[in-house]
Amino acid sequence: MIKINLSSYIPDSMDYSSSSIEGNTGFTNGRNSATDSGVLHLLSTKHKPLREVCEVRRNSEIIERLARLRTELGKISPFPETARQAHAAILAAMARADLGDWTIPDLDDTSSVSYRDGSIRINLIAHAITFNPWGAFRISNLRSSVDTYFELAGTNQRIFTVPSESDE
Repeated sequence: MIKINLSSYIPDSMDYSSSSIEGNTGFTNGRNSATDSGVLHLLSTKHKPLREVCEVRRNSEIIERLARLRTELGKISPFPETARQAHAAILAAMARADLGDWTIPDLDDTSSVSYRDGSIRINLIAHAITFNPWGAFRISNLRSSVDTYFELAGTNQRIFTVPSESDE
């Protein structure tokens, strides 16, 4: 099954009058006629992905906080041996970076995603953290053209591996 998140697109510019919407999107008389390719064409040609738009909107304070966090994450030593140790190491790095007002859900939080290989992903507002069972982790930036914000190997310097399939 392919899921398309329509909310991840924001129009560059668009006339929202009813005639414009009917003529350009394939919506007619309140019914969706997406098979007319109007909606798909509109999404593919007139919208920017959310990550391109939001990257520009980060204020200098957030950029500075993210830089402090990256510096502290780089100081994690030794490499974590488990996902729980990696989670604790990230929380410790956040504390050292003076980011006490930022939070990360627990690994067993209902919002976390479990993978068949034992990896766990936690979705945040602008980032996602994926933990491998051997302690490696990747923090992905969901609002930037550069996907990886930070990555660290786990036990025995085993590198992070992207999980292939979730249990959902």
